[in-house]
This record gives sequence, structure tokens and C-alpha cells, in this order.
Amino acid sequence: MQFPSAANGSKKIFTGELLSLIVAICAGLSAVLAIFGIAGAAAVALEEGAISGAAIGGMAAAGALGLVSGILAIIATILTIVGTVQCAKDENSFKAALIALLVSLVFSIIAGFFSSNTVLAGVADVINKVASIFINVMIINGFCVLADKLNNAEVRQKGNSILKFIIILLILQIILSVITRFLPNVVGVTIAGVLGVVILILSIIQYFLFLSFLGKARNMLNS
Repeated sequence: MQFPSAANGSKKIFTGELLSLIVAICAGLSAVLAIFGIAGAAAVALEEGAISGAAIGGMAAAGALGLVSGILAIIATILTIVGTVQCAKDENSFKAALIALLVSLVFSIIAGFFSSNTVLAGVADVINKVASIFINVMIINGFCVLADKLNNAEVRQKGNSILKFIIILLILQIILSVITRFLPNVVGVTIAGVLGVVILILSIIQYFLFLSFLGKARNMLNS
């Protein structure tokens, strides 16, 4: 095993990103349930002056999913950071990814802390997502450099082929997230729910592409 630190780190990064995929699904479903729950409550309140049980149930389910995703997100972040630190011992490219991870973590906390402030939370969320692009790029680049050192053309080609797709998917998520945050009234909330589903689908595709690459990189380093 030529790069033992990176080999161990690749396992943790893979596990962290796998958990992040679960987080994305939970968080996406939570957001969609919350949006439709609010929309349903508002619609019923307008018609009957009361909030329906279905709307309350939707918001409660959203809260439960949000709690689960929050716990998993913490575990995923710790694993990814630790894995990146280990990989950085064998390849300097991972150091830039580590800095971006810390920036992303800080702005995730800011976005959560100022969730009631639409503008501040929106700005923090956008910065966090931009950092995510950089994290993906630097992690893929780091494993590609290691692939070159190990003369593994398959991993290098895989990294090159998915990199543009991942960047495009992340940029689309940023654009849709910004639009979603600033949609007004009940009609806007309904549209936001639809966009939330689109964001969730894009996020899942992005994670599957990233995980497929990380799986190959992990196998390469641990073979």
C-alpha cells in the first residue's frame, strides 16, 4: 500500500459522502413536506379559518426528518473532515479541500443560526453551496493526482468525466435554492415545493456520481 493515510482517508470520505446522500434525501423531503404543509395550512385557513390535521402532520414529519438529517449531517461532516486530513498527509491537494470544508461548516452554522433572517440565511446558504463545489473539485483532483502517481488511468478518466457534470448540478442547485428562498405567498410556496423536489433529484444525482468516483478511488488506494 503506497499511500496508507490516503487509503484510510478515502474510506472515511466515502462513508461521509454516503451519509451526506442520506442527509440530502432527508433534508429535501423535510423541506418539501414543510413547504406543502405550510401551503396546505394557509389554504385551509383561508377557506375555513383553521389548520388541517394533514397540514400539521406534514409539518411534524418535516420536523422529524430535519432532526434526523441534522444528526447525520454532523457525523458525515466529521468523517469527511477526518478523512480529508488523512488524505492530505499523502497529497497536498486535499489541504485546499479541508479549508473549503471548514468554510462550509462555518456558513452552515450561520445559515442555521440566522434561519429566521431570509437574506442572511440565503447568503450563507449560497456561500456554503459554492464551497461545496470547491470541495468536490479539490477532492476529485486530489484522488486524480494519486491515480496518476499509481498509473491508474481508469480513476483519472472517471474523475475527468464526472467533474463537469457535478459542477453543473451544484450550480443548478444554487440557482434553484436562491429562487426558492425568495418566492412569495401561497402560490410561491407551492412552486417552491416543486423546485424543492427538483433540487432533491439534482442533489441525489450529484451524490451518486461523486460516490461512484470515490468508490473507485477507495478501491484503488486499498488494493
